[in-house]
Amino acid sequence: MVRDVARWIGVWVVAIALAGLAGQAPATAQSANRPDGLVPTTPSAAYLMGRIASFHSDYDSAADFLVAALDNDPDRAALIDATFDVLVRAGRLDEALPLAQRILLRRPNNQLAQTVVLINRIDEGDLEGALAAMDTIEFDGIEVFVMPLVRAWLEASTADMETANQTLDDYAEDTGLDSIAAFHRALILDAAGDGEAALTAYQEAEDLSRSGRLVIALGSLYERLGRTEEAEQLYADYQADNPSTVLSEYELDRIARGETALPMVDTPQAGIAEALYQTALALTIEGAPQYALIYAQLSQFLRPGFAPGNLLLGDIFSALDQDGLALAYYQDVPDDSLAWWQAQLKAARVLQSMGRSADAVAALTDLAAARLDRGDAMIAIGDVMREEQRYPDAVRAYDEAFERAPDAVADDWSFFYRRGIALERAQVWDRAENDLQHALELNPDHAHLLNYLGYSWIDRGENVEEAERLIRRAVELLPDDGYIVDSLGWVYFRTGRLDDAVQWLERAVELLPDDAVINDHLGDAYWVVGRRAEARFQWRRALNAADTSDEPGLAERVEDKLQDGLHNPPFLDGVVIETNAANEAGVPTTDTH
Repeated sequence: MVRDVARWIGVWVVAIALAGLAGQAPATAQSANRPDGLVPTTPSAAYLMGRIASFHSDYDSAADFLVAALDNDPDRAALIDATFDVLVRAGRLDEALPLAQRILLRRPNNQLAQTVVLINRIDEGDLEGALAAMDTIEFDGIEVFVMPLVRAWLEASTADMETANQTLDDYAEDTGLDSIAAFHRALILDAAGDGEAALTAYQEAEDLSRSGRLVIALGSLYERLGRTEEAEQLYADYQADNPSTVLSEYELDRIARGETALPMVDTPQAGIAEALYQTALALTIEGAPQYALIYAQLSQFLRPGFAPGNLLLGDIFSALDQDGLALAYYQDVPDDSLAWWQAQLKAARVLQSMGRSADAVAALTDLAAARLDRGDAMIAIGDVMREEQRYPDAVRAYDEAFERAPDAVADDWSFFYRRGIALERAQVWDRAENDLQHALELNPDHAHLLNYLGYSWIDRGENVEEAERLIRRAVELLPDDGYIVDSLGWVYFRTGRLDDAVQWLERAVELLPDDAVINDHLGDAYWVVGRRAEARFQWRRALNAADTSDEPGLAERVEDKLQDGLHNPPFLDGVVIETNAANEAGVPTTDTH
């Protein structure tokens, strides 16, 4: 699997210098893709490089290095623990298992080691032994949200459905996750072949929460019970509620081809893997990718090649800034899978993140050509163009996306926000304003959206009072966001409240010291209150950072101010200057330009 290590090769070079790395030692099996084929030649080098790789979430490389270090120092407890951890996160559970067993001899209550041993027992089919082992483990933390589901599957597998039901009832009461408990009750009954009881349980789960996974499972059961029309209606209803999904069309196409539906899970191992997958998905959504990774890898261990699991692992590694690994997982999703289309869209976004925008656009163009009825590939092209500051091209891509699939974006505030930004940058303000206002109607409390529209208005001298209201609301939502703080400072500046402007713009520079526009704004404020030397200092900082800004003509404007000063401050017409320092500096009390 390709590693994304080039971006931190400089850190490796430091490690090499400190740890005595040479270039001719035998490479490990996974070392071929490391920069220059560098491998450690001493245990200390291997350990140091492993820790660095782990810090950067390159767990496969970290595992290679730490395994090499452990081979030279097999009894060091801290090294065993560190190696075990990265092996689990790298998905190398077979290698992690003997280390888990060694850890439990020393620390019998180590929860992750207990879990790995438990999952291995389940994988080997020792379900009674796994259930007995669970009675000796006290789970806490995140485990309380997943281990009762594991227990219910194990209890049901020993023909004790009554106990499994009680476990699920207790789980729902203890966690409040009624829909998850109902869903797994239905999956257990379905896997056991009790179709009618499973149908009742699925319908109870649907009343609590209709998810894509539930639709797949329930639709499959409808089909297997000979109630295909009800399955088709279920898929169509889900499509109507989620117009951008590919789930419904995938299932409907399968029905049209005459293919038989299969149960979502048909073994206890697959059911437990589903519970682990759902936990990993929830943790990813909650912004905890490091924890999500453990459960995603445990799930894949029980259900190798599970396409949604590969998609999720791609998402997790993307969140961990491991673009190479993310891309590999996305590309591992088979083209006959429900997850394939989404995986291709995400793979293109990773290519862009890796600096391969041309490859991203080429891949997305092929997707767009293959599905003229869908707009999501064109939206992704628009996103790439917008990031590349090719704003007219971005607008054209967004417009084509809307023409192709207006229903899919009708209620998507982010589409109108993104197109609004591209339109504003392309200087098509009337359309940009409409899109941004419509986005705000759909999502009235999104701080960056509030800020973008408010700043655009204040910069144009339009709707000043409403602009200030929007920006103040954005500051309430994100008080430590430098861009939003800068916007409020700019409102004060343009409306002549210079003391407040200086205060807020100084705060913005503290939050984002290297932003060209913010430094330029503070320079302007300093100039008009008579702090000329400080103004020139801020303008020089702005000029040094101007090449990183997408603000048109910024460098030229700053150079002019460094040469001649600021002669016509961009106050709004008719404002009254509110600052003692301004009068001391000879600044007029009303705008005269």
